[in-house]
Amino acid sequence: MHPSIRKLLKKYRDDEISAEEMRDLRESVDSVADHELGELLSEDWDDFNSRFEHQRRQWMPALFRVAAAAAVLFLGGTCWYLYRQLNAASSAEAVVAATPYQTSLVTLPDGSTLTMRQDSRMAYNPAGFARGERRLTFEGEGYFDIHSDAAHPFVISAPGFEAIVKGTSFNLYGSPADSVAELALISGSVEIKTAKGGLTRMTPNQKAIINRLSGKVAIRPCGTKEEVASWQCDEIILDNATPAEIARAFQRYYGVSVTIDCDSTETFTGTLPISSMPLAMKVVQLALGSDVTAHP
Repeated sequence: MHPSIRKLLKKYRDDEISAEEMRDLRESVDSVADHELGELLSEDWDDFNSRFEHQRRQWMPALFRVAAAAAVLFLGGTCWYLYRQLNAASSAEAVVAATPYQTSLVTLPDGSTLTMRQDSRMAYNPAGFARGERRLTFEGEGYFDIHSDAAHPFVISAPGFEAIVKGTSFNLYGSPADSVAELALISGSVEIKTAKGGLTRMTPNQKAIINRLSGKVAIRPCGTKEEVASWQCDEIILDNATPAEIARAFQRYYGVSVTIDCDSTETFTGTLPISSMPLAMKVVQLALGSDVTAHP
């Protein structure tokens, strides 16, 4: 083990160490006692001295004592600095945020992928992923393709709930500004755990509507990937949507509240453009024969 640590320490000092090697170094350092680590660093110092034995013989004794004292301080300082750096590296959080103007594709350390809609945000600990702790926090909307690993469930923390998944594909919407979140499952399985302690198991082609305040979860059928993640094509696809569901879609994709002057049993099936709210309002108005009014 010691030759491996010495090799990694040299790479660390030369600033040539990779992220994976940094994790290996931290695990190796944690596995040895403090005095063993001191001995390793002392061996590095002795190796340095042996290379310059001839010159060292000519040094004045007093100077040698000063150098030896400096070496002790150096070793102690190096140990402390190394521990601080390795601990900082293990707790560092990676944050990815999609801009207001484009989607972002993220590949996670385990091979899972996430396509994030505008104004979405995701954060995770790379060192945790390396240890098999597949966990991240998410706000906004995104389409997930989770790499299958039965021994290490993938956990997504969103406002008001957690999604516990394995090898799974789904679309997730969870904005802090909205009291309702949605998860549309395309393949695999998901368990929804709400802040109130409830647990709901989902199967493919189901959509969970999660009330973040009450913790209640309603399960409904959902469409295909193309339908539930139509935002990737700058579209909103609605199928037999009630006025309340249409209004929620306007709030979700345009950030405005709308009032639709029609019977609550009326439904709308069609496609709305995300890039033009006025056109979307016009389409709904013509389809339902009712006024659609936007509110600030």
